[in-house]
Amino acid sequence: MTAISQRHETAGYPSPTKTALVKGVWDGLQRKIGIKEEGKDALWLDELRRVIKAIPQDTLIGVRNRALLVLGWAGTLRRSELVSLSFENA
Repeated sequence: MTAISQRHETAGYPSPTKTALVKGVWDGLQRKIGIKEEGKDALWLDELRRVIKAIPQDTLIGVRNRALLVLGWAGTLRRSELVSLSFENA
């Protein structure tokens, strides 16, 4: 639902996910087959530090991955927001 909504909005169209029809279908699917939207627990600073220590820092990929994790954590970015960043955003 989120991906559909974002795709429409970035293309300049209203999101169909906000209509009564789509909401009704989504609610029915949740009841019928048990689709649930569940959030994830936040990553705490001490956990982030442990993850970063496990990533190699002697390769460009390692440096990139560490930077993305810190940027995403500090900016409280969702995955979709993090992957949409580009150098031009800097």
